[in-house]
Amino acid sequence: MYFDTARLDSYLLAAYGRRSRYKVRSRTYVDSAISFLEVKTEGAREATAKERIPYQLTDRSRLTVEGLDYVQETLAASVGAAPAGTLGPVLETRYHRTTLHLPDSGVRTALSVTALALAVGLAGCSAAGTSTGTPSPGPRPYPPAALPTRL
Repeated sequence: MYFDTARLDSYLLAAYGRRSRYKVRSRTYVDSAISFLEVKTEGAREATAKERIPYQLTDRSRLTVEGLDYVQETLAASVGAAPAGTLGPVLETRYHRTTLHLPDSGVRTALSVTALALAVGLAGCSAAGTSTGTPSPGPRPYPPAALPTRL
């Protein structure tokens, strides 16, 4: 589950290639029954820095008080400030992954089959054929084609 503000600050920072961009997400490994809360930022020389903490499986679709504290502290230390708006769930991705390993060469690659769904409406936007006018607040599914840039 990806978390962002109602104005989609994290998404827009990435879309416009800003150096202070970040992603906040929970990641669950179903087969292992473990979950993490992750904060990804752009580090020095465009290297991605990822910090994570163990997270309760039951909390993976929301930010707890402890989770929000962790996100705010991590963002303040890495990009200088936490987002001004409240973070909430905006995008859920699910996938099945298989890892292929060639022991003689040490080559390893992962194959993923992915599905994603936008969890909230985009303020002031509508995907073609899904609504007329401004979407109402709250959950609203959008097809992946409605997303104008990579996440």
